[in-house]
Amino acid sequence: MKKSSFFWVVAASFIFSLGGARANELTFTADFKWSTDPLTTEKVWILDSNEKNPQHKNWVLDRSVALQGLHARALPKGRYGAFAERVSASTVAYIKPDGPHYRSLGEFPCTKEPSRWFATQAREKLAAELAAHLWEESVDLEKRRLESWFSQISARTEKNALISAQLIYNSWLSSLEQRWRQVAIKQAQAKAWQSYWEVQKIECGTRSARPPFAFSEESTLAAVSGMMPEAPLARLPAKIVNGLFTVRLNLLLGKERINGRFLIDSGAERSVVSPRFLDAQGVIPTYAEDLIEPFHRAIFSGGLIQKSGMAKTIDFDLVEAGGLKLPLREFLLSPTDFFSPPESAKTCCDGVLGTDFLRKYAVEFIPNFPGASEVVLWKREGFSHLSYAGVAPALNETPTLDPWFAVSLNERAIPESSCELVHGKSMKLFRQEATIFFETGRVEQSKIPLTTLSPSIICGGVAVSSGGLSSDHVLGMPSLARGSFTLDLANGRFWQSKNRGQKPELRNQTGLTLNFVFRKGERTLIVQKVSPQSQAGKVLGLKVGAKITLLNEINPDRLDLWEVERILTGAYGSEIKLSFLDGKKLERANIFPTDKSADLRK
Repeated sequence: MKKSSFFWVVAASFIFSLGGARANELTFTADFKWSTDPLTTEKVWILDSNEKNPQHKNWVLDRSVALQGLHARALPKGRYGAFAERVSASTVAYIKPDGPHYRSLGEFPCTKEPSRWFATQAREKLAAELAAHLWEESVDLEKRRLESWFSQISARTEKNALISAQLIYNSWLSSLEQRWRQVAIKQAQAKAWQSYWEVQKIECGTRSARPPFAFSEESTLAAVSGMMPEAPLARLPAKIVNGLFTVRLNLLLGKERINGRFLIDSGAERSVVSPRFLDAQGVIPTYAEDLIEPFHRAIFSGGLIQKSGMAKTIDFDLVEAGGLKLPLREFLLSPTDFFSPPESAKTCCDGVLGTDFLRKYAVEFIPNFPGASEVVLWKREGFSHLSYAGVAPALNETPTLDPWFAVSLNERAIPESSCELVHGKSMKLFRQEATIFFETGRVEQSKIPLTTLSPSIICGGVAVSSGGLSSDHVLGMPSLARGSFTLDLANGRFWQSKNRGQKPELRNQTGLTLNFVFRKGERTLIVQKVSPQSQAGKVLGLKVGAKITLLNEINPDRLDLWEVERILTGAYGSEIKLSFLDGKKLERANIFPTDKSADLRK
């Protein structure tokens, strides 16, 4: 439970107990000024930490509210009330200097709704001033509610009256902030946009709704430094569960230290912890959760489809990954049992790390199947990703910048990018604009049929993938992890290793389908289907139901079904080693992922 929530429960016994005193009339003062410091993406992280896409913010308000002259006053019957003299609001506005993020007035798109790519500095200044005015107006209007609440404080001691007043003020300020974010920012943007309509309405009546120029979102982002950080903040060993990355977290709650495995899911806006996991660790979630906080919607993927539900929050005292203290304390409480036997070797997971975690770092995913995969956390400030042409640097070789393209978080906090689907080959190309979603917690479902005409995906001029796209335009982790990549959400970039996007999607061409079942209570890998014309059927004589005892010298007990399928595609080598029971006789053989004919029996 949050400390403030605990005190709020205590303070509730002092408030409204006997009725209050006369109304506390608060005076209001406001101050607004422009900062001489230019706005940068890094400043947005500090000034507006809740902003999903800081790279797109052209202005930010640094707002503060102060309650002045708070003191206790004696009431009849030995009680005490709390009174204050004034509420003051101070606002400092920051704006980005001239640059490619601003357009000329002639490029106004003539659309009714504000467009993210169009902005002029004059319009952004107007929007900031309008938002500041709405903020001051909201504080002035809402202070009457604060006056009413203060007038009802009746406590047994001066100290308790002041505690109650401070908690009421904090609650009032929190609700004020929430309402301002939901309404005022959109109102300011809409009014500024309407001002452009007033100026451009004649010209807009004579041309189409979109100006004839190509917009590149990449051009609006801050220039990359071309310098790789000297060392990562942390290197986290990752376990791949059904194609998805999981890492270990150490959590501290009171005096209890617990350790759990968390799935990294860019389809989850907020991180989640399972109440079943906490209960198994001896932590009773009911007593640990924040009793005052309202329910929040918990949305995450964890495999095939997005899941959602309402959840309370829990605050940990410390969260660590690989010895690094994470700036993350608040988690939603929701079940996170995604995978279970027999398809999976073990159940997973104890929780989810969402985009509230991913936005704090540049997060690099390094797939090294079947083991030694890593998640590397880099500082987000001025991040660039460089690499060498080969596995190891050649003599006197200088690393070069890896390809990247722009990504943004949509309203559901899922990374997305405006891309092209390129169909066909050579001279017969068909290009289709599409929004692609990047979800590290998804295994693509209902894939677009993979043929020679399957679309290639190009984002910001970067070849991202050839095939592997789901029917709802999601690229999940199996497609993303064809090579290393980095989610740099704080700067609005997706970095990928060179040639990652050209790697084809691997397919099982062995004619062999394996699956896990329970036999006599034991998890067993068996042959589910076998093509009579395949190596396995024609040469080896494998039959449906045969037990696989080793696959590439690995005991199937250690494998998920996803890893089994990866082995059959040839992802780990040009030969696949099989050990199986032919009746009661143990057989060994090698087969080829591309179904070459050979004398396979050994």
